[in-house]
Order: sequence, then C-alpha cells, then structure tokens
Amino acid sequence: MEEHRKVGGKPEEDVSIFYLKNLFLEDKESNKIIEKYRKGELLSGEVKKILADEIIKFLEEFQKRLKNVEMKQLDNSILKNKV
Repeated sequence: MEEHRKVGGKPEEDVSIFYLKNLFLEDKESNKIIEKYRKGELLSGEVKKILADEIIKFLEEFQKRLKNVEMKQLDNSILKNKV
C-alpha cells in the first residue's frame, strides 16, 4: 500500500477501473478516478469499493424495473428460452 501511495497505480491493468470506465461511469468521472489511482491517491481496494457501489446501484434499479414487467411482455421478448 505504501508503495502504491508513493508511485501510483497502473489503471490500464486494474480490472475494476476497466469496468467502471466501460460500463458504469461517464468519461469525466472515470478520468478523475484514473488520475487519482495513477497518482496513488486511490488504492485498488478503494476503486473496488466504488465499483461495488455502482454494481449495487445497477442491480437495485434493475430489480425495481423487473417488478414492473408483465409476463406477456416477456412472452414477446427476444430473451425467452425455448425448451
């Protein structure tokens, strides 16, 4: 941890940053996190926490929306499983 704080991290190698940048955050926000990580102001565990929070928000919103889906909507969807 001390070394990361001194020399910073490599955001191009961090999976959590990859997911935040490509799936969850806008460019401005992800670039802020990348710079802080590169400078050692954010540690990998802190970035993982940010990612976990984003995943939780996504899942909560998904579950809310799923409650509003009716079965006949699912019958017409392209995602049905055929047995």
